[in-house]
Amino acid sequence: MNNLTTYTSACFLWLLAALQLSAQTTANVTFSVDMSEYTGSFSTVYVSGEFNGWAATANPLSDTDGDSIYTATVEDIAVGTYFYKFQLDGWAAQEFFTASAGSCVADNNGFFDRVLTVQGDTTLPVVCFQSCNACGVAQEKVRLPLDFESTDAAYTIAGFGSADFGPIPAEIVDNPDPSGENTSAKVLKITKPEGAQVWAGASVRLDTVIDLTSGSVFSMKVWSPRADVPVLLKFEDTTSPPDNNGNPSIITEVLMNTTMAGAWETLTFDMSTHPGYDAANQYNQVVIFPDFGNMGVAGGEDFYFDDVQSTGASSNVVRLPLDFELPDTTYQVNGFGAADFGPIPVAVVDNPDPSGENTSAKVLKITKPEGAQVWAGASIPLGAVIDLSGGPVFSMKVWAPRAGTPIQLKFEDTTSPPDANGNPSIIAEVLVNTTMAGVWETLTFDMSTHPGYDPANQYNQVVIFPDFGNVGVAGGEDFYFDDIQEANTAPQLPSLPLDFESADIPYQVNGFGAADFGPIPAEVVDNPDASGENTSAKVLKITKPEGAQVWAGASIPLGTVIDLSGGPVFSMKVWAPRAGTPIQLKFEDTTSPPDANGNPSIIAEVLMNT
Repeated sequence: MNNLTTYTSACFLWLLAALQLSAQTTANVTFSVDMSEYTGSFSTVYVSGEFNGWAATANPLSDTDGDSIYTATVEDIAVGTYFYKFQLDGWAAQEFFTASAGSCVADNNGFFDRVLTVQGDTTLPVVCFQSCNACGVAQEKVRLPLDFESTDAAYTIAGFGSADFGPIPAEIVDNPDPSGENTSAKVLKITKPEGAQVWAGASVRLDTVIDLTSGSVFSMKVWSPRADVPVLLKFEDTTSPPDNNGNPSIITEVLMNTTMAGAWETLTFDMSTHPGYDAANQYNQVVIFPDFGNMGVAGGEDFYFDDVQSTGASSNVVRLPLDFELPDTTYQVNGFGAADFGPIPVAVVDNPDPSGENTSAKVLKITKPEGAQVWAGASIPLGAVIDLSGGPVFSMKVWAPRAGTPIQLKFEDTTSPPDANGNPSIIAEVLVNTTMAGVWETLTFDMSTHPGYDPANQYNQVVIFPDFGNVGVAGGEDFYFDDIQEANTAPQLPSLPLDFESADIPYQVNGFGAADFGPIPAEVVDNPDASGENTSAKVLKITKPEGAQVWAGASIPLGTVIDLSGGPVFSMKVWAPRAGTPIQLKFEDTTSPPDANGNPSIIAEVLMNT
């Protein structure tokens, strides 16, 4: 008897587990259509869609009480999003929609059909045949401002990006915290489950295109469980051709970080800062990505959104010179490169040290946390391409906690094809070391020293990498930047003979080849052994650290090409700690096409031993 009881219990538990698994992957959906306003003749109403292979007679609906409302429950529909429609007598007649029919329809390869997102058992509202609304009711259009308060509008909300690439929960709910900046009744809730994709979010279809005549700046109320959470707001033209990922190709998107935890706040997004923005575009879908760039945390998180609307203002165009002082301007600064490959903290803040070379009010703060990637930094999209007519030399004020910190300044053309890492392929970047600690100084970057520099390029984004090539130190560090601008006059770069003695020439020495492929220490210093063959005051010091690459060294851009009219033989004074050490001297033409390793292809090099 006990054995039978155990066997029966085990069977029951197995059956229960099977039923639970089924409930997680399939659902039962009840469809209802009101035929009272249809004037044609028919015998049977059917629902056909992607979930039943558009079958002609697989799922008939019935009217059991003669009220012209036909109903059927379709069982075991797999979780997902589907196109469907109601049709009569095995396709003898069917619904036909246009793009203006309402938010219950979507573009299905040039045709407009009803769209359904299945997340669990559900009973759909009764709709009139050939309508998104009930019979006899004029449907309120879903449009901006988007406040989720209408009981008549048919909101089409689709969550996406779960761990298994399925939908995530997204729905209109009662405001869980009607206080502070948002006391409205209804809001949009997006749940980012544990393990959800970094790009998980939800889309809201609009019945009309977004009106951009009042400006490019939009606001959205956000309730986040944590501060400093990146929220991406995206507008899409769903009628545009798909990109390589199957998403609309005509878009504009802006990333902003929350500043509060567990409270409503209003974030502002200047959509014109995205390179693809065009006020003539017909954006008809809003997409929201909570905690963009990060996978869903353990246990998942709920985010709430409301009042997506135009602020009625156009932001000042963000362009060089970049001083972070413009009023009514949203500076879009995107941090990247944390230890977990997510964003790092970046913000426009009050100047923490208004003294010396920089007494301005506002500056850019970049925090490089402990363990951050060697390439961690921040990008700043510009509203206008960088004007290079005045020359290739740019300056930037820098406040660093340590002297000798490598700072890389990079210009990108974000419209160029991506490279192998997904970054823009048309760039110019220069590395310069700080010389002071805890004070403002002005560093100068000659962008023409980068092999890919071309004054005809359309650079439209600035990227800053603090302590480039090094992992974030224990406890992290704060860096501040300001006044990125044309330097007006180009610095006098050195030429041969190269003796490092000039006090007026900024010797740009770039070390490379550390164990982690970052820079190695290289700088002009006092001669440590002013004797014998070399009693000069200044020399170049290159430190080859433990584990450095076999090809580690330092490059020195010159202001003029090397004069070879006197012959091909050159000399160089060397101080080495060991005899028999191989020293390679290399001349490069940085304007030549790059080789397979990204270095100039036109070179001359000779190896000699000490």
